[in-house]
Amino acid sequence: MQNKDYQKNWRLKNKDKIKVYRKKNLEKINSQRRANYRKNRKKLLKWKHEHKEQHRITNKIWMEKNRIKWNLWQKEFYRQIKIKGVKLLGGKCQKCELIVKIGKDENLCIFDFHHLNPEEKEYHSETKTKKLLEEIKTGKIMLLCANCHRLEHHKS
Repeated sequence: MQNKDYQKNWRLKNKDKIKVYRKKNLEKINSQRRANYRKNRKKLLKWKHEHKEQHRITNKIWMEKNRIKWNLWQKEFYRQIKIKGVKLLGGKCQKCELIVKIGKDENLCIFDFHHLNPEEKEYHSETKTKKLLEEIKTGKIMLLCANCHRLEHHKS
């Protein structure tokens, strides 16, 4: 018990050192995790199956406590993805050429991503961001201001 308290206190005191170490050795840490998973895969899957309900309850409790924090994190995460997408597409409307500088205080709600082929617009929330950026890079999406986007959908 004493050893666990010592470890916990040490981690709390050395958060910055741990972050720096993890950044420097990310690939090494990930390869160790992958090797450990491969080695213990059956045990891990069995444990996961046995503790499924407990895990669900724990997640629900965490979500109730941290809903605001989670929502803020999610909002910022999607904002960063939108910034990347807007930058990849040149930062201006591809119809009327409206330009908005992207900064901390700028409002990105001016721009919408328009799918050139609406039938291909199908993805789940966890893969949404990866697929969106892939589609931008392959030219399946164009950047439109809100007005042009509404007009585009009104035509069809």
